[in-house]
Amino acid sequence: MKNKSFRPDFSNPHQNAIVGAYWTGDLGYAYREGFMQATLALLATATAESYVDPITGETALVFVDALVYPICFNARHFIELFLKDSIRAVSALGTNAAQIGVIATHDLTRLWADFAAAIARDSRLVELGMPLEEVFKDIAEVDNTGMTFRYSHDLDENIHLPGIEHISLGVLGDRLREMFKQAEEFSVCLTVLQQEYAQSTFTGKLHRANIEAIARRLPPHEKWAEELKPVKKEICDQLGLSSNEFCKALVLIKRHREFAGLIGLELPLAELPIDVFTRLARVHAGEVAHDVIMRDEWLSLDAVMEISRLNSYSEEYDRYLKHISDPDYEGPFDPAHIARNAYARNQRLHGGLVKLGQRTLLAALAEAIPHLAEPMKIPPKRTAEEVSALVEEMFTHLRRSHPGPETIEGDGPGED
Repeated sequence: MKNKSFRPDFSNPHQNAIVGAYWTGDLGYAYREGFMQATLALLATATAESYVDPITGETALVFVDALVYPICFNARHFIELFLKDSIRAVSALGTNAAQIGVIATHDLTRLWADFAAAIARDSRLVELGMPLEEVFKDIAEVDNTGMTFRYSHDLDENIHLPGIEHISLGVLGDRLREMFKQAEEFSVCLTVLQQEYAQSTFTGKLHRANIEAIARRLPPHEKWAEELKPVKKEICDQLGLSSNEFCKALVLIKRHREFAGLIGLELPLAELPIDVFTRLARVHAGEVAHDVIMRDEWLSLDAVMEISRLNSYSEEYDRYLKHISDPDYEGPFDPAHIARNAYARNQRLHGGLVKLGQRTLLAALAEAIPHLAEPMKIPPKRTAEEVSALVEEMFTHLRRSHPGPETIEGDGPGED
């Protein structure tokens, strides 16, 4: 017989929660978000000391002396889930990557120690993660193993919280809301860094952003013999690098299309000859058919534009090109579409070539199709007053386009 309680109700579909394996996103995030939202909802209810039943419309009173326990339990469980998920994700980054399975402990003190050790591999994670230490340890001090706010007594029948008479939900709520905000910032950063580390551009001591920063500080490659030594000393002293570690960074920079371009080197795209843009211009002008550009060249142009996106990395060019060039690739091959993209106003050709350090191809583009070789013009940032005026104008337009019930029924301004 089917479970009569845990089942869907398609007469009220917006109340059907997707759970378990049917959730297509990050299930860990869904659990963390649920316990966070439950905490915030209960805090709001505790502040109002009541809530309105959405079915009956009646107001029900609540008591902070009772709500304090589920509020604290939900917040504490959020922290446990956050630490476990973060430890697993961070441990999979970098040179000593490890795939960690189920973390069985509920001990927050132990989890914090493992979290702090894991994030030490990247200074950016340390900067965002360590500010959580104080509130996490406050909660661990009161409920380290998840029993205090779950049960009234421990296994020896002792009442929990023997030394605490009051817990201000106002004070705690402010602390928890700030903690949730910091945890979200950390999780967003971690998601970005997962994509960055997936490019495999790092060394034992340096992450990708470190290596890019080093490349930008280096003199042109042709002047290394005369000018590299003092720059090397400054960088090694600042980042605590050995000579060997610095040399590893140099090797990586010289082999990296984007970073090599920062020191005056160019690693050409073998698939794109310099006359390809002359032929592209002729295609656009209707002088020749699309087959004047070879399939491999069209695919390379597509890959250049693909990695021009803001959230893409130059390292993805080769992987994307290999993917769309695979004989088993089932996606469309449409030279006309690629040509239209190249001539769109988003300047994706220029952006991709810059990101790939292709000075020669940029010069060829400027000669064949000058306006596509210019950086995209970014309009000046609007002032707060201009933004407010635009928002008001938008809402005025919406009100006119979609009148409310009072206007439809003939009760609008100026009507009898």
